[in-house]
Amino acid sequence: MSTESSSTETSSSTSPDGSETSSSTSPDGSEIASSSSPDGSEIPSSSPEVCETPPSTAAACCGGPDGGPGCALSALRRSSGPRPTVTVAEETPLPDAPSPVSSAVSGATSAPASSGWVSSGWASASSASASSGSAGRVRWLLADSIWWGGRLRKGVALRVAADGVVKPVPVELAPDGDDTRRLPGTLLPGLVDAHVHSALVDLGEVRAGGIAEVWDLGGVPATVAELAGRALEAGSGLPRVRYAGPFLIAPGGYPSDRPWAPVGSWREISTADDAGSAVAEARAAGATLIKVTAHAGGPQLTPPVLTSLVEAAHVSGLRVVVHAEGVGTVEAAYTAGADVLAHTPWTERIDDTLLRACAQHMTWISTLDIHGWGAPDPAREIAVDNLRRFAGCGGTVRYGTDLGNGPLPAGINVREVGLLQSAGLTPDEVLIAMTETAGSTVSWIADGLDLDVSRFADVLATARVLDAV
Repeated sequence: MSTESSSTETSSSTSPDGSETSSSTSPDGSEIASSSSPDGSEIPSSSPEVCETPPSTAAACCGGPDGGPGCALSALRRSSGPRPTVTVAEETPLPDAPSPVSSAVSGATSAPASSGWVSSGWASASSASASSGSAGRVRWLLADSIWWGGRLRKGVALRVAADGVVKPVPVELAPDGDDTRRLPGTLLPGLVDAHVHSALVDLGEVRAGGIAEVWDLGGVPATVAELAGRALEAGSGLPRVRYAGPFLIAPGGYPSDRPWAPVGSWREISTADDAGSAVAEARAAGATLIKVTAHAGGPQLTPPVLTSLVEAAHVSGLRVVVHAEGVGTVEAAYTAGADVLAHTPWTERIDDTLLRACAQHMTWISTLDIHGWGAPDPAREIAVDNLRRFAGCGGTVRYGTDLGNGPLPAGINVREVGLLQSAGLTPDEVLIAMTETAGSTVSWIADGLDLDVSRFADVLATARVLDAV
């Protein structure tokens, strides 16, 4: 699988102080930001090629040895991450957060202190400034190495803007002084578990175990919103929470028949009108995702209603995550235009034609360790095979554990990481699946990241969220 390449147009100008500023425009017309000086002004990068990612070693697409549709996509397409570059950390745009976000909270493991430092969260500049008392200030992070945009590198610093957004820049731009924090080891974007049920786990343990952000994929809306709000408070010790609100289900459908699903964690949808109002309510309650179930073991949404849900969500700028379980449910989700599968399919081997189509249009969340929890399980073998072929066709993979579903470890799941590797993902590709580089959380491995395939998972498990001090 080869990486994407393209030409850009570059323009430059001279600022009042005589320094040159620059920006470049990609073929699609989007502007690629250049580096910034210590005072926040933009200056040209001195190393524009340093972040170029090597070609993926993933298997050829199931379409054949010469590849099929999607086989020329970059390995970075396996996450919502950006094209790699030192001077910009672009990410697939997400809907705006429903409420202002404060500076990052502290957790169980604290980084070395630096006077006056406050780390950033999913933040508005005003809330971050209110916490730190440093309105408009730019902060800097330095470490022995930084993993960002798809590869491990040195000679790079992290620039934390006043609004909390973190971007990598050439290390020579970082000034000396109180606004620069120096740490041993490796810094990387905040690690994300993209499938968690917050009401069923201790989120404090999740963050203490190295997870900076979670996607809550189904719960009582008011409860999840309250948790998400608390996570924004300094000192809460919780990961950032992005949430989907309730499960949207057919009348009597999954999971309303399960004892673990509390009343209020689902909403029954019967018509297209129901679909529109349910999406509007979820969005008004702060949801930035919509969760829908397609479970062959009980009543299912009809194709027109499922399609109406997807269309209503897309009009509102929200992605649709589908729990697809049972024969025909993956095809139903794909046909309706859903964006994400909450689980790698495990009940059937996905046909190559459908799998190639899914790889072009969908993201799959891994959740491989729920099958057996470390013990042999035929369902796990099916899921790993499906994920291997999906990734080989250029499909986008997200790390997620379905935390709350059985005896899964809080925090980074070494078994899940190992299963992703068994599905053919390299350590760099696993990290891409676990991170979002346009965010404002940072993870830290004190002894440094090790990308050796035999040691990677255990070393990654030592990562901790970089705390405010």
